[in-house]
Amino acid sequence: MKLNGINTKIKIVGNPIGTSGYAIHTRNLTKAMIKEGIDIQLDLINFNSDWSKLIGDNNLRAAIEKNHPDTVPVILIMTPENWEFYSGYPGKKYGFLVFEGSKLPFTWIKILEKWEGDIFVPSWHVLNALIDSLPNKNKWKNKVWIIPHGVDKEIFKPEGEKMFEKSKFVPFRFLFVGGWSQGIKDRKSLDIAIKAFLKAFPLNQNNTHSVEFIIKINKAYCPKEKVINDLADMGIIGDNRIKITDDELTEKELAKLYRSCDCFVMPSKAEAYGIPLAEAVACGIPVITSNYGGQTDYINKTNGILVGGKMIKAESEPKFYYHNAEWLEVDVDKLANAMKKMFKKPIKITANKIKKINTWDKSAKYLKLIIFDKK
Repeated sequence: MKLNGINTKIKIVGNPIGTSGYAIHTRNLTKAMIKEGIDIQLDLINFNSDWSKLIGDNNLRAAIEKNHPDTVPVILIMTPENWEFYSGYPGKKYGFLVFEGSKLPFTWIKILEKWEGDIFVPSWHVLNALIDSLPNKNKWKNKVWIIPHGVDKEIFKPEGEKMFEKSKFVPFRFLFVGGWSQGIKDRKSLDIAIKAFLKAFPLNQNNTHSVEFIIKINKAYCPKEKVINDLADMGIIGDNRIKITDDELTEKELAKLYRSCDCFVMPSKAEAYGIPLAEAVACGIPVITSNYGGQTDYINKTNGILVGGKMIKAESEPKFYYHNAEWLEVDVDKLANAMKKMFKKPIKITANKIKKINTWDKSAKYLKLIIFDKK
C-alpha cells in the first residue's frame, strides 16, 4: 500500500491476545494503524496455541497472515530483552519502552546502549526514567518519541448501557480495576485503596448502605480467590460493601462497569501510562490516583484528584526489573480524605475534558507521521 507515493508497510511484533497491558496496547494500536491506512503485518510473540480460535477481529486476522519483507519498518511492543532478537533486522527499528519505576533495570540499560533504532515511550514519566538511566544521553536526541496509549472512544464513552443502575440503598460506588499479582507489594496498591475506603467510611449504622467499593481483578495477573485470602490474612476485608470479582469482561462490558460507578480509584505506586484511568475518564467518571507516573500527563484537578505519599524502593517481580528503581507509596490518610471529598462533591466530567483523553487513532496518526514523514 502507498500513500502519497510512499510505501506504508509496517511490521508490528507483539501479543494481541488477553487483558495484559501489552496485549491491550498491541491489539488496539494495530487496529488503529490499519484504520489509518497502514498495511500491517502482525507477528505474534509468546504464543503457542491456535490464535485463530482466540482472535475474532477480521483486520487482525488478516494482518497476522501477511508476510512483509524485512526491509519494512518494524515496531516492537515487548520488553527490551526481546529487542535483541531484532538487532540485525535490516529495516528501520522502533521499540516501545514501557516502564513504571524511576530508573530502568541495568540489563535494559546495557541493551539500549547498543540499540540502533528509535524508541517510543507512552509518557513523560517513562521518558524521564529513560534519560535518567542512560549514560550517553546525546545519543538519543531526536530518537525518542512520546506516543501515548489511548482509549477507543466508540466503546469508552459516557453514553450507553450500565452494568447495574443506581439505587437509593447504594447512591455512590467506587471502582478499582487492576491486579494483585505481588500481594502487598503489588504496584496497583489495592490494599492501600481498601484501607483508605474503610478509614473514610467506617462501618456503622449511619453509612452501612451509603457507599460500595467494587473491585474488578484482572485475571491475567491474579485470580479473585488469592486476593480474598490475602486481604483476609491482612485483616482488611469482611465488609459486605466491598465487592470483588474477576469475571472476564469484554471492552464493552468493562465500559458498562465504569458507567455504573461514580469514582475510579487506583492508587498505583507508578504507572507508565495507566490505561484504566484514561478509560474511566472517557466514560465520564472522575478518578483518584497517585501523583507519580504517566497518568499525571492527563489526570489533573479537572478530572480527578492526585494523591501524594512517600518514595520507596520498588519491590516487585521479576526483581531484576525493579532493583534500580523507586516509586511512590500513597499515604492512606490522604487517599481516605480524597475519597471522602469525592463522595461529598464528585468532579463533573464535561465533554471538553473527555475530548482531551488520547485515543488509539490519534497515536496511530502520530506514528505514521514519525515513521513516514520524518525528515
